[in-house]
Amino acid sequence: MDVDTLIEFLKMKGKFMPAEDGFTVDITKVCKH
Repeated sequence: MDVDTLIEFLKMKGKFMPAEDGFTVDITKVCKH
């Protein structure tokens, strides 16, 4: 899996949120294991 594919996958899972300069990670959706 390349970087672009990984980013698209994480977007579909709702892990990224739009930000002014790109995107950020929703810390509440990060797995803690």
